[in-house]
Formats: sequence, C-alpha cells, structure tokens
Amino acid sequence: MRFAFVAMLLFGGVLVAQTADTAPQKLTPRKVKESKQQVDTEKFVEPENRQSVDEEIMRGWGALTADELLAWVVGVPTQNAGLLTEKVSVNMRGMPGRYGAQRTLVLLDNIPLNEEFMGDVDFRFIPTEALGSVKVLRGVTSAEFGGVGTAGAILLETMKVREAPLCRVRTGLGDYDTEVYSALHGARYGRLNWLAAGGYARTEGYLVNFDSTPRNWEQARGLAKASLVLTPSIAVSSLTAAASAHGCAAYFNQKSTRDLQAIALASQEDPRRAWDFSTALWRTGLDTDYTWRAFASTGRYHQHTLGAKGTSTFRAGIHSLKCGVSYKEQFANTRDIGGSLEATIYSTAFFAEDSVHYRLFRIRFGVRYDDDSASGDSATPRVCASFLPVRWLLIRGAVGKTWRAPSISDLLLPETNYGNAIFRGNRNLKPETAWTYEVGSRVRFSVKRRSIAPFSLYADAAIFHTDARNLYDYLRVGTDPLSGLPIFEPRNVPGIGITGTELSARLSNILPKLHLIINYAYTNAKYTDYPLDPSIKGNNLEYIPSHYGTAALLYTPNPETTLVFWCRASDHRNTDIHNWKDLNLRAYAIFGIRAAVVISDLKTARIRVLLSVDNLTNKEYQEYRGVPMPPRTFSVSMEVEF
Repeated sequence: MRFAFVAMLLFGGVLVAQTADTAPQKLTPRKVKESKQQVDTEKFVEPENRQSVDEEIMRGWGALTADELLAWVVGVPTQNAGLLTEKVSVNMRGMPGRYGAQRTLVLLDNIPLNEEFMGDVDFRFIPTEALGSVKVLRGVTSAEFGGVGTAGAILLETMKVREAPLCRVRTGLGDYDTEVYSALHGARYGRLNWLAAGGYARTEGYLVNFDSTPRNWEQARGLAKASLVLTPSIAVSSLTAAASAHGCAAYFNQKSTRDLQAIALASQEDPRRAWDFSTALWRTGLDTDYTWRAFASTGRYHQHTLGAKGTSTFRAGIHSLKCGVSYKEQFANTRDIGGSLEATIYSTAFFAEDSVHYRLFRIRFGVRYDDDSASGDSATPRVCASFLPVRWLLIRGAVGKTWRAPSISDLLLPETNYGNAIFRGNRNLKPETAWTYEVGSRVRFSVKRRSIAPFSLYADAAIFHTDARNLYDYLRVGTDPLSGLPIFEPRNVPGIGITGTELSARLSNILPKLHLIINYAYTNAKYTDYPLDPSIKGNNLEYIPSHYGTAALLYTPNPETTLVFWCRASDHRNTDIHNWKDLNLRAYAIFGIRAAVVISDLKTARIRVLLSVDNLTNKEYQEYRGVPMPPRTFSVSMEVEF
C-alpha cells in the first residue's frame, strides 16, 4: 500500500487564550471537561439559532471530511458525488451553495476559509482529524460574521489541548481501494500548549469518466497550533495548516496545494471582567493546476487572502458590547485556455453588537458596515431576542439583513471552456441582499426513573422566511460561433423567497444508554420575480429539496463505545429553473451503520475499532443529475490512543 503523511510541526495555535498550568504534563490520557450543566444552560438560553453536532456523533462517526458531520445539523442539506472525488455543495436554508459553500461562511478557529476566486469552500482540505466541535449558526447570525454568511455560518473549532490525547493514530481501509491514515498529538507543559495533526487519504473512486479514466483522488493535510500564556488571562497564539491533493475529474486532472497561517494576541473571555480583547493576522493561499484532457491544455490558478481583525468587548451591568474591525485583501492570478486574469479586491468591515441580559430576557442587536472596493458599501442591521417564561421552555425571534459582494470570478472570469460549456464573468453584477425573519422555541426536560438513567428531551424548532434580492447564478446568454457551445455568465435574479420550518430533537435514554436524534427541514424556495423569463416566476430553485431529514439511533454502553443506525432522506430535487419533471431527481432514503468499539483499554493505551456500512440497502440515487451516488460501501479502521 502506498502511504503518505503530512506532519506540521511548525508553531501553531488558537485564537483564544488558555489559562496557565504550571505543572508538567503527565504522559497519560486525559479527560477534562467543562461543567456539562453550565454548557447546556448557555446553549439553551442563546437567542441565536445555533446547533452543534452531537458529541456521540463526533466521537463515533469517524468522519473523513467535515461535511459528513453537517448531516447532523438541521437545515444544512448537502450535495455530494461520493468518496472524496468531488467537492461538496452546502445548500443551507435553501440558499444554493453552487460550487461549494458560496453563501455560507465557513471558519476554522475564527479564520475564514471561503476562497478568493469563487468564494466557495472545499471541505476535503480541512483537517477533520483535529476538529473538536462543529457549530452552525443559521439565518440571522451575529454582526461579527455577516458578509458571506447569507444563509449562516459554520464554525469549525480544533480540539482543545486540555481535552486532546497525548497521541492518537488511526489507519483504515475501504471499498474502491480507499486508504485512510491519520495521527494527532497534543501536549501541555507549563505555559505552553500545542497540538499537531495530519492525515493522508486516497481512493480509486467508483466513477469512470467519459474517456475511461477512473475518477480518483489522493490527498495529504496537516495542522499545528500552539499558545503561550503570557499572563493568567492573556496569551499569544498561532495556527498553521497545509494540504496537497491531486486527482482525475470528469474533464481534467487537478493538482492543488493550500495553506493557512495565523497569529493572534487575545485575552481569555471572562464575563466577570469589564474588558476583553483579541487581535489576529492571517493568510490563506491556494494554488491549483488543471490539465484539460480534451484540449491538451493547462490552466493555473493562484489566489491568496491577507486578513486582519480586532475586537473589544466591554461589560457594564446588564450590557456586553462587542465592537470590531476587519480588513481583507483578496488576490487572484489565473491563466487558462480562455485567457488570463489578475485582480485584487479590498474589503473593510466594522461591526458593533450589544448583548443585554435582563432577568428572563436576552436581547442582542447590532449593525455591520461593509465596504468592498469592487461593489461599494452597505450597512446591515440585525436583532435577536429570547424569553425564558419557565425553566424548560425558551421562546426566541430574530430579524436581520445580509449583504454579499460578488467574488473575483463572478465579476472578471475570462471566457473559459470547461468541456461542455463556456463560462465568463459579469462586471455589472450587483451585491446580493436578503432580509430574514424568524421565530422559534426550545424545550428541555428530564423525567427521573427509579434505578435507571433519567429520560430527557432537548428540542429546537423554528419557522423562517427569507426575502432575497439580486441573487446571481450562471445563466445561458448565447452560443459560441466557433465551437457551438453554450455561453454562461452570472446574472442577478431579482427575487427569491424562501419559507421553511426546522425541527431538531434529541431523546436521551429512551432505554438505558439508547438515544434518538432527529433532524427535519421543510424548505419552500421559489423564484418570486424573474423578468428575463416571466414563466420562471413561482418555480422551485434547483437542487433544493422540499423535505430533508436525518435520524440516528445511538447506543452508548460506555463513553468510548458508540453504535449508530442512521437514515438520511430527501424529497425529489428539481435540476433546472424550468422544473421539467423528466429532469427531476427522485426522492430517496438511505440507511447505514456506524460502530466505534473499544477492544482494549489499558492504563497506557486504548484501542478502538471503527466499522461503517453506508447505503445499507444498495439504493440507486443521485444528488447531481447524471452522477450516481456510491452503492453499498464498507470500511474498517483501527485507532490507537496513548
């Protein structure tokens, strides 16, 4: 077997400080957690629509890419083509992700990952082996994020050093010659904390291209972070990550390298303190080379972002005021068969947000001002509030506006032949705007039972409506006279209305150590205005299912063993703006099994075996038209932790 591994032992870190521990670290596994009651209470009274991936799912799923975990957050349907070979699209709350997550902000330890050229995110390059939590903010997010997050924000956080094992090594094999290897190391000595992780994966893929080449993929990635505590409340920290990959897609061979560096000085957030601050500098970069098989031609895309951000939090009485400023310089230099492009876009943002906690009420209101060198400026307000009439019931509501500027490719892409069509940019694009209105509630209660664990319910429900204007997508605008291929360019679509309902629930200890997780979303996403073709008005958006949900039955006999029987179901999806029924993708329901079982738990080492069977019934279905999803697949891996 081939084996490749990336180990990043450069200094790295987090953007939040950690309290000093002056005693040397003992070389034994550590299990340190915050007060669960305190964490659950803060999560329950939060006025924002926020949901985290369940702890048992995080621990027992064995995710290869972070997008696998998004299935366990309501309102975040994804499109995939399976087994690493294709980039995943995230269609949060009916907002089309198109080429990744263009209308969803994705952050890793508060560093934005959305790319410069197209504004999307490729989850395959995110070091999943180092993640400690996955949180999703839906709809009206805080003023601090704004911007790209028209649909919301995905907050990926690396593992806290105090909760990381000293060392964890995993190896795995699966169908279609899939191999996976990863390693993680965390340590703490005195005032210094560090974490390093790396992984390698490859697959021959299950798809075959039109020219009989296999659609394969091979990648290596790594991350390191460290923080040095200067005082009991202030730390300097840094983060570095890198990834490289190559594979064969439908029309081209691709090689990519990506990197991220960040450094920060921050105080540890403490609600008892009158003032906290954080400052950060970061850089993200991407280099991609394409070899077009049909044209015997090559293309090269280089892009990077330089960013800086500073925030201050002031507390007085019932108020907590957070203010901040951020700056980004986005650069792209591309050379392809259609021509070349070199462009830089500068953007600045200011935000202020006050959180008020008064008796049974929590109110958070803020405003954000964005100034983009290519698209102008805009101020966007937002407010969310919650009311706790009884201990087991929370009522909340939110309203806010978002503003998203076009990416570099949306504006300036030269005419580029992608094999079956020609795409180009549109300098006349206007920024996208959207107003979102939402009401919701949370419920939690527990029923004590004699001699067995108590039954508990945690549920969250929401109803929302989004009125979006000037959303853009690539529309056919003509035909190339030489090749006869259709020409597409982005155009503003004047009106889109999205109304939806979301429900998530966790029922714990239905029977002792048996739990049920349910996520369901109804989404009615329609074109409300379409002057280019009045017949489109009232049609459904492409690839947005009306009904989408996941469910999992979990059995956790001990903290390190998890058995999961899961289901994911989707309504039919329209694949074109005309909603031709013969082009629809059929509804589907697929099932699978995950098992993470401890087979040896010694004082110095613990061994777990992780098994998975996906698409248990061998269902034939598609999430992209013309691209079948994988049939039944098996994988097994072993994890050793010291």
